[in-house]
Amino acid sequence: MFRESGDARTNFVLFSYAGKFLKEQSVRVGDINNIWLLIPLGTGLYRWFQKKWVLLIPFVMSVAIETTQYITGLGIAEFDDVFGNTMGGWIGILVAYIIMM
Repeated sequence: MFRESGDARTNFVLFSYAGKFLKEQSVRVGDINNIWLLIPLGTGLYRWFQKKWVLLIPFVMSVAIETTQYITGLGIAEFDDVFGNTMGGWIGILVAYIIMM
């Protein structure tokens, strides 16, 4: 579950796990967890600010998370995670927008 510092790994291929998504539960769980992670952030940001620039924050946060994983070696820095986290943030923004209409 946890990696030693210095064991940095990367995966810069977007949708690299797409073929495994339906076959392997661990891939589905990982992708779904990445989406769930930033839904509350997106919801809160939109409820507080109600500005278009909040669309950038989930992406910036996700890049910061993946950069930290790369630098510290505690995790795998992946484009798929950036995509999933950003989608989660945007889903949260959409949910807040719909609720506040």
